[in-house]
Amino acid sequence: LTKEESQEVLKFTRSVVESAVTGSDEIYKLSDDLYNRSIYGVFVTLKRGKLLRGCTGVFDLKDQGLGAFIKHAAISTAVNDTRFPAIARGDPIRVRASKVALIILCGLDDPVDLATTS
Repeated sequence: LTKEESQEVLKFTRSVVESAVTGSDEIYKLSDDLYNRSIYGVFVTLKRGKLLRGCTGVFDLKDQGLGAFIKHAAISTAVNDTRFPAIARGDPIRVRASKVALIILCGLDDPVDLATTS
């Protein structure tokens, strides 16, 4: 991914996480090229400070592109990862204070590791 594409993908990932927690319908529009890009899987990780808040990987979405993988993993990480305390619905402050990290598996030997703070 280019630097611009990386920023776009992270912005999309964060907006999906925020939407899942707050119930908002506002999700950043990822370009069609990126949304439909073929990949092997993704991991979405949330941290508050240094504490792991959630991490979910997705590998089994047949005939789906990057955008669908991110949506599935981001929502699962934000509200369905029962190994960690849930972020209260409607708590945008906790979401915005969280670090969102994304690993994209483009091939077997070339993962793309992206992270952003609020």
